[in-house]
Amino acid sequence: MKKTLMILIIAILCAFVILPQSIAYADYDYFEVTYSVNPTSVPEGGGLVDLTVKIEHYSNSAYVMGSAEVLLNDLQIINFRDIYAGQTVTKTGTMQIDSTQVGKDVELTLKWIVDGTTIKTQSLVVTFSESMAEPEVEFSRVVVPLSGEPNTESKITYTVNNVGTLHVTNVEITDPLSGAVDYKELVKSGENFVSTYTRKIGSGYSSKPMLSYKVGDKSYSVELDAIEVTSGEPAISLVVETNKDVIAKGEELTIICTVENTGTADFTTIIVTEKDLGDMFTIDGLKAGESQVFTSNLTIEDSTVLEFTAAGDNGTEQEWVDEKSVSITVDKDSQPLLVDINASPSALQIPIPGMIDFDIIVNNRSVEPLLGLKIVDQDGEIVTEIESLPVGQSAYQWSVNVQQTKIFTFTLEVIQDDESIRTVNSGPIEIKVEESPQVTDASGVSSTDAPIIGDEDVKGLKQVASSLGFIIAMVVLAVIILGILVSRARRRR
Repeated sequence: MKKTLMILIIAILCAFVILPQSIAYADYDYFEVTYSVNPTSVPEGGGLVDLTVKIEHYSNSAYVMGSAEVLLNDLQIINFRDIYAGQTVTKTGTMQIDSTQVGKDVELTLKWIVDGTTIKTQSLVVTFSESMAEPEVEFSRVVVPLSGEPNTESKITYTVNNVGTLHVTNVEITDPLSGAVDYKELVKSGENFVSTYTRKIGSGYSSKPMLSYKVGDKSYSVELDAIEVTSGEPAISLVVETNKDVIAKGEELTIICTVENTGTADFTTIIVTEKDLGDMFTIDGLKAGESQVFTSNLTIEDSTVLEFTAAGDNGTEQEWVDEKSVSITVDKDSQPLLVDINASPSALQIPIPGMIDFDIIVNNRSVEPLLGLKIVDQDGEIVTEIESLPVGQSAYQWSVNVQQTKIFTFTLEVIQDDESIRTVNSGPIEIKVEESPQVTDASGVSSTDAPIIGDEDVKGLKQVASSLGFIIAMVVLAVIILGILVSRARRRR
């Protein structure tokens, strides 16, 4: 019996030694760690980088990696907490590389605790080469609305977008209207952040924001142009004209649209459309008191009515609209009027009232001279009469004393074979006068209504020259007569 029991024990011991074990526990370092940094190069002054560490703790480890962390000197970059056997954990942290570490080995420390008391460490070494890259940060601002009544709220949206390869720090937005707007410690490559500020328009205000940020030891700043938010409301006025009153079938016609902001605040966008033709013109912003003129050439086959709409907005949901229509008469029995008129002023804007010279070009595109033409201005006054207009371009000059902002239009009247008159015009030309004249009367009180020279505008170079020549001729004649009388008196003596 004893001999049998002994044989059984020996067999069990042999089996334990010979057969493979199902469980084998690892040492403290029974794990695998991999790591990487992005970017791998930084500017000379240093910068921020991302450190990514992956720890694969094998399932047959007998220990817990407690309070695992990655340190740069004494600064914690990544905190893994506890990593148990069988876990694989990947985490990313951000660390600052200063100018002294560029191009050198930077030693990091992986630190953890086993058995609740034993501290273990492992070194992780990374190297950063010097980069010539510069930060690329986009800074923008949107204000809605740009105008409105004093109690209207206007919202400013600031957007910072890091489109470069470098992380930026100490990102701060300031604006004189509110001081410090927002601050963000870090904006990584590819990230952005948005900040908004709302205030009532009141009497109006100006926004001129600045963005400042750093990459390593180097500072950067971006300043945007000022945007004026005005108190008031825009208003729209549309005038539609044609350069000819009657056209022949298939004749080209010029449509002239004048859009004016007659309100007290600015438009951000104005679109002019025609019912059948669709979008005609777009204006990207029109200030209060300003106007713009647009032309479009059309070929019309039949008499029709064109219906135009001008729609303006100021960045809000509100819209201002003006509608105008123009009737087009097509005379199928007449021939095309092959003549054009254009006018160019010496200036479109003058600081004070004064003389403006117009160069008027009349282009006869027919094959023979045209007879009995006349050019008149917007007030119906005759600029010049043309007995015979030769083929090609002919130039005429005309001058006017402009006392205040005014729109000028020159119309060419052409007599037809049947004695009827057809017209073609130059389109509107606005001359702006910045200031009204200041004149002091006998009482010493200044007036802005008194004209500089006479009560009527002086018009036409020929009229001015003729008056001046007449005066000079009279003076010369008087001198001659006086000389003759003196000579005769001396002879008698």
